[in-house]
This record gives sequence, C-alpha cells and structure tokens, in this order.
Amino acid sequence: MSKQRRDVRAFYVPINGPARFVHVPFHRYQVNGVTDICITDSTFAVADIHIGTEDVVIDNPPGPNGRVTRLTLFYFENEGVAHPNINVIEHDAGQVWFGEVVAVRRGITSGGVVNMRRGDDILVRRAIQQ
Repeated sequence: MSKQRRDVRAFYVPINGPARFVHVPFHRYQVNGVTDICITDSTFAVADIHIGTEDVVIDNPPGPNGRVTRLTLFYFENEGVAHPNINVIEHDAGQVWFGEVVAVRRGITSGGVVNMRRGDDILVRRAIQQ
C-alpha cells in the first residue's frame, strides 16, 4: 500500500468571510484502486467538531443532455457557533444554517479527488441547496 500527500483545489464555504477556492490536503492510498482521505484538521475554522460527508451528483447543465459532476461535501453543523453561515441560506424554509462546507470534485474514472475547475463554485452552491 502506498501513501501520497497532495493538495487539492476545493471550494470552501466558511461561517465568516466569502466563499472561495482553497487548497485542502489529502492523503491518497492506493490499494485496489484509489482512496482519498481529507485531512480536516486545518480545513475548518472551528476545532473539535464531528465532520459529516455527503456524495452528490449534479447534472451540468441541468436536464437530460447534461454531463454528470460528482462532488463530495465535507461539512459540520453546530448551532453553538456564534452566528449562522452568511453564505448559505435555505431558500425554501427561510431558515439559516450553522456550519461550514468544503466541497471537492471526484474524478469520473478513478473516483479519486481532482482539482476543482472554474465554474464549479456554482455546482457546489446547487449541491448545498439539495
């Protein structure tokens, strides 16, 4: 089993400040394929939290002729933080959300993480709203 450390371009939706592209460290293990593990210690602004993950498939553009983009969202939710995330609003219920999100793109063939591309921030916002 080999292990490599690499930084991957991701999209970060913090509690404070603007949502933006960042580089997030990953460990890549190659056993029978590719397994990428996010190193979240330095990713989120809040320490000692439980990180959740969600795999999301987005049609890009929406509709039957769109291409599929696979994302993984790393997030935490905590109503104990000082204020809600100003970058994320649940439009349907008019509620706010307490937490942060880091999104990465998944490769089509390997399934491993790949660098985010220009315009992927729009896909991340759609994924968060799902």
